[in-house]
Amino acid sequence: MVEDFPLAMYVTYPEGEQVVSAITSIDVNWPMFDIHQSGLEYGFIDGDSDELFYHSVDNYSINAANAIDLERQEDVLWYVQSDGNLYQYNRATDEEQVFEILADAQFTEVAIDETGQADIWLYDQANHQLVHFDADQQQNNILALLDNLAVNGLAISEDNFLILAKENERGVVLHYQVEGHALEHQGSWYLEGFGAAEFNDIGLMPDGRIAVSTTDKEHNIFLVMDKSKLIGAGPIEDSFELVLSMQHPLEDDIKQPSGLWSLQGSSWMMVTDQAEIFALDESFTITEKVNIEFDSINCNQGYTEAIVGGIDEFFLLTDSGLVGQFNKQDSNYSLTQEHQINVENEAGESY
Repeated sequence: MVEDFPLAMYVTYPEGEQVVSAITSIDVNWPMFDIHQSGLEYGFIDGDSDELFYHSVDNYSINAANAIDLERQEDVLWYVQSDGNLYQYNRATDEEQVFEILADAQFTEVAIDETGQADIWLYDQANHQLVHFDADQQQNNILALLDNLAVNGLAISEDNFLILAKENERGVVLHYQVEGHALEHQGSWYLEGFGAAEFNDIGLMPDGRIAVSTTDKEHNIFLVMDKSKLIGAGPIEDSFELVLSMQHPLEDDIKQPSGLWSLQGSSWMMVTDQAEIFALDESFTITEKVNIEFDSINCNQGYTEAIVGGIDEFFLLTDSGLVGQFNKQDSNYSLTQEHQINVENEAGESY
């Protein structure tokens, strides 16, 4: 699996909120994306907000605040503390409950679906095993199948069960189908292209994409996707190979470039994720900078994706399919028109 979307880069922090920098665990309760930072803070990203606002949450217990792993069901927090117990804290009633499961266990991961408490999954680090626990019936079932893996995260959504682990120093995601108390393996993928990142939890988004978190202070939440789905053989075979002939380092003022267009005379236009346009000469030195704005949307971080243009005019594409036409008048560029592109598949679904 490879990076699909660096979610952490696009989170907006209202005044008074601290940047998320020490993630312990994540939990997708869409439209809330819950984030636990053990000993520091518990909060969530608002998936319904255009700017992905982050909000911290105050009303939870000291014990839950120091949990090793934590998941939420509405007002109920379930968590583990590296012993043989499962803990529950009800934020609405301020009540705590302890479930004594295995005396010799060290539970470091917990996963529970958004509804019901009959299917709770735990990872016992001491014995390298999964434990299924029914909190209604007070019964548990042991599945010892993880001897070769160092498990760092669990997630469950309906009948999909995910395990985030490390195998031979490589991050790996395993997908299982839940059949009662049993798990049927569906597929496994290595996490590639993340360098020395240390992954520590996993979640499943409502659109089927997988979210993973890392211990990094900044680049710590990613949506990932199956690389093999991007590399189909297709109907056309490769005919040539491209060979690198030259490369140009960009100036420090250009941050997060997202689109490039060649102009006459070997000059260039470049757009960044920060809604900036740069005119560049043939050596990629900045000759002009333009900050752009749309009428119908707040062009926030990461909206601008591609640019084409010519003399005193350019067209800018956003990730929502909105195209802005900008023209130069009296040395300034201004928005002339907006065009919405809607592309659908054969089933009428928007891409």
